[in-house]
Amino acid sequence: LVVTDGSLLDYETKEIWTFNVSATDGEQSFTMEVTVNLTDVNEAPVIEDVEKVYSVDENTATGIAFGSFTVFDPDAGDKLTYTLTGALTGAAGISGTLNKTLADIFYVDESANSSGKRTASIRVKNKGLLDYEELYKASSKNASYPVTITITDKDSKSVDVTTKITVQDVNEDLTATGGTFYIQ
Repeated sequence: LVVTDGSLLDYETKEIWTFNVSATDGEQSFTMEVTVNLTDVNEAPVIEDVEKVYSVDENTATGIAFGSFTVFDPDAGDKLTYTLTGALTGAAGISGTLNKTLADIFYVDESANSSGKRTASIRVKNKGLLDYEELYKASSKNASYPVTITITDKDSKSVDVTTKITVQDVNEDLTATGGTFYIQ
């Protein structure tokens, strides 16, 4: 028995294949039913509909989702782990963002779901670090950073996707504390 196109054999779609095999020697023929039981193998998750850029306003509250994408895992029920990586290369880093990474500011999670198709959300991890003025890059005149999201299933099969996160400047209220002020 030779398989000519293995991509058609998918355990999640059809576990058992039954077909007839005939043999003849010119005078006699014989037909026999053959059953093939497929063995399930773990496939890596597939990422769908990722945007090229996700935008978030500075000072957005911790835990707030500002972007999402779909993840399909052919092995329904697999627990998926999301890892976000990216450097803050070129950030002004006046104080708060020095020695920090994008993983200190953002994270990815999914709502509880055991089916194959899931929605993953990009969320704010630390509002205190989500400061446009700290993240601004003079070289590109923005606060936009490439980020890689890695999704790994229970058997360590993984897939990466690269996108960008752009922090938008928000007009903030003026504050003044202490000191002497003169109004003219």
